[in-house]
Amino acid sequence: MIGQGTRSRLWIVAACCVLPLFSVLVRVGWLTVIQGQDMSRRAESQQVRRVWLQPERGRILDRTGEPMAYTMYNQSVLAVPSQVVNPAKTAATLATALGLPRRAVEQKLRSSRRQVYIDNRVTPMLDRKIALASMPGISQSLELKRVYPLAEAGAHVIGFIDHEEDGRAGIENELDDVLRGEPGWATELRDGFGNSYLALGRRSKSSRAGNDVMLTIDATLQDVAASELKAAAESLDAKSGALVAVDPKTGDVLAMVSWPTFDPSRVRDADRVAIRNRVVTDPYEPGSTFKLVAATAALSQEIMRPNTLIHCENGRFNFGGFTVTDHHPHGLITFKDSFAVSSNIAFAKVGRMCGNRLYYTARGFGFGSPTGIGLAGEASGILKAPSQWSGRTSATMAYGYEVMVTPLQMAMAYAAVANGGMLMRPQLVRRVTTPEGKVVFESRPQPVRRALDAKTAATLRSFMHEVMVSGTGKGANVDWMDIGGKTGTTEKLKDGSYSSAAHYASFVGIAPLEDPKLVCFILLDEPQGATFGGSAAAPVFKRVLESFGRLPDSWLRPKYERLLVEDTHPAPARSAVWRGTREANAAPARRVGLELDGEGLPDFRGMPLRGALQVLAPYGVQVEVHGSGVVTEQEPAPGSAIEGPIVLTGDRDGSPVLMAGKTAPTQEEKKGPAKPERSGLR
Repeated sequence: MIGQGTRSRLWIVAACCVLPLFSVLVRVGWLTVIQGQDMSRRAESQQVRRVWLQPERGRILDRTGEPMAYTMYNQSVLAVPSQVVNPAKTAATLATALGLPRRAVEQKLRSSRRQVYIDNRVTPMLDRKIALASMPGISQSLELKRVYPLAEAGAHVIGFIDHEEDGRAGIENELDDVLRGEPGWATELRDGFGNSYLALGRRSKSSRAGNDVMLTIDATLQDVAASELKAAAESLDAKSGALVAVDPKTGDVLAMVSWPTFDPSRVRDADRVAIRNRVVTDPYEPGSTFKLVAATAALSQEIMRPNTLIHCENGRFNFGGFTVTDHHPHGLITFKDSFAVSSNIAFAKVGRMCGNRLYYTARGFGFGSPTGIGLAGEASGILKAPSQWSGRTSATMAYGYEVMVTPLQMAMAYAAVANGGMLMRPQLVRRVTTPEGKVVFESRPQPVRRALDAKTAATLRSFMHEVMVSGTGKGANVDWMDIGGKTGTTEKLKDGSYSSAAHYASFVGIAPLEDPKLVCFILLDEPQGATFGGSAAAPVFKRVLESFGRLPDSWLRPKYERLLVEDTHPAPARSAVWRGTREANAAPARRVGLELDGEGLPDFRGMPLRGALQVLAPYGVQVEVHGSGVVTEQEPAPGSAIEGPIVLTGDRDGSPVLMAGKTAPTQEEKKGPAKPERSGLR
């Protein structure tokens, strides 16, 4: 029999066994019934999370569809420092594989941060160098990276994005909402070791890529312009430079370059000053390029005619309290010639005669107001109303002082002259399309107002042609296309007075003159050595034309069949001139100082290049041209049969064959063009 004491002890043991179990059951019940929902929510928050899916940013394209900015997948190497077993050894391995400093890598691996980037560059071949999966705490991640093919050449137009994918300059900033796209989201599970897994079957939303933006920019011209501006600025040790090229008929901006520049992929390394787009943000006193305004006012009001004579006072004249000087003295010359040689004295007189009309003409050209191009920081410039003028303003404004303009304003004003008188709104965006290719926006030319009548515009184009033929821009003329231009040289205001040692050198050109397709403005700030517009800025325009014009797909390629030759008298008919290239009764070639007797290819060496091309034109042969000026080399050699393309190489420094009715060049002509005017106040 079980005694009373034994039975008591059994009850005690049973109670000790049951009570903990009962407590557990009560606790489980409490957690399940009372706190179940709260605990479930906490577990969900720790194990399940929603992650945002970054959208692919839209592309930025040039006018032909060539990418100027696009997004690609970038392979990044990441580390969770708390999971790295041996930071020193791991850092050595990673540094060798990635080409990074070992100490910098080790410092990241010892960081207290939850996760760090070791390298976010594209590393598609990394898996062949190192097994990341065998390294605790190290992993790879595919991310989106913005790529800029033109790099520094397109930086100021395209802009850049920051680390949060926000546009910060250029088109990336202005059309950020268009390019950004819509983010998506997905559900992710995380285990107790911090590893993440995609939660299949859970709700998610796909991201949507941003729209593509096609610009009016010609990427090839942009690249050429950037290269030539940089070369000129560096060779002349200029402080800065700007170049803008536009289509005068539509207002499309074809190229926009500032120097110094920056790499949009490495903005952190850039000087903040280099990020500024000087074409739209930096107004300056224009000097002689602003003579366009006085010339327009005088011609349209018939105050002056092209052949009206003006006395230039032999280079120095007192206007009653202030003196105006010309870099080269002139006496009695025509109004047209005063524009070509850029006489400040002549235009100061014209400005006095035009009076307030200068202001209204300048406003008509858009000076004093933003162009409306839609880029951040665009300046209005400064154009004082007549009520704010001093006694000298009408004279000094006529040759480009007491007024401030931007390079873009100046380009658009001359575009109005090129297109027959209509001021156009500059445009950078040509088209916007969805990722599926649907067009959601397409630009159209936007006329602002008529700035001058067609007759006055035609007269001014003839003035600009004279600048290139016999005026301050003749050193930058080309012999394969008729072009027009205007030089400008401005003494900079320093410490309250104009400095003869510091200049703005500028030039604006139109090409081709008979059917303008391009207006290009160039500005150099304080070039050294060649300090004037004709010697510093104008050659940049020439080199841009020649570099871009010789490219196979260039829309500025020379039309040699339209070029004129020195001697236009037809030659007597000849027969069977070149073996296999011409029928016996074909039309004769023009004589250009060259005899075509005999068989085979004639000797073109020593001839003007365009004269040789005119001779070849009637025969329908293929001709490749390199350089300009006088033919110095030819292939095939003289006397050879014509079996393929003819290659002619030109050099402006060659010795030309004198044409009929021409005289040998003078010593002054051999020295080249005289330096252009100084536009300063004295």
